[in-house]
Amino acid sequence: MKNLFGFLLLTLLVLPVSAKPKILALIAEREYETRDTLPVFFAKHFKEDYEVVIIQLEDDEHDFAGLKKHLEDTDLLFVSVRRRTPTVSQMAALRKYIESRKPVLGIRTSSHAFATNKKQKVPAGHTNWQTWDADIFGGSYSGHLKREQATTAMVFSEHVITKGLPKKAFSTGGSLYTVKPLAKATTVLLSGNAEGSKEDQPVAWNFRRKNGGLSFYTSLGHVKDFQSPHFGLLLKQATKWLLNPAPQERK
Repeated sequence: MKNLFGFLLLTLLVLPVSAKPKILALIAEREYETRDTLPVFFAKHFKEDYEVVIIQLEDDEHDFAGLKKHLEDTDLLFVSVRRRTPTVSQMAALRKYIESRKPVLGIRTSSHAFATNKKQKVPAGHTNWQTWDADIFGGSYSGHLKREQATTAMVFSEHVITKGLPKKAFSTGGSLYTVKPLAKATTVLLSGNAEGSKEDQPVAWNFRRKNGGLSFYTSLGHVKDFQSPHFGLLLKQATKWLLNPAPQERK
């Protein structure tokens, strides 16, 4: 019995303690104040289950210091970025992470996180990723409707990510993004409508990338969305699914 107790004690000392999954959040956008809303959200909802590391840039900054190092052991990349151009080596690290088939979660402006517009100049030593939206989320962002048009969303597909969300349309914040057409490998989870608009737009979906990796994207992410329990539930369930999808959804 004494020997058995010693063996069990030694086993406990030798076995590594299970670490929390690491989420690396990139925050670099000026329009929707996610520099304020996301850290509060993470502190409230993710503290118990995940290790969250945030790299945040100020306006007009493009150097994601620490990105390469943190990506090495990141389990989920969370993106809230708008039209930034990382350094060449940082972009290479991003591509390496994507190639590893690890998951990506993006909100709002992350559809055009690293894509530049015609007015932007890419600084020397930096680069862009113009096809980021199509490659990572299976989307084709082309703009948004008027901010004055009230928007709503409703469940389009039953999925573990949408479990517990209202069956009827619920109000959302911000303008409705135009994102059609989506890639065939997407599954639309929420559909949105803007007051006076004749056409609905997907507002949340998951996507299996060409290399088999999984992504989730939602065009929600306005300050008012973070005040809604529905948006919080959506993000929590999308995160959980990306880190632990059902066996039949793995590849």
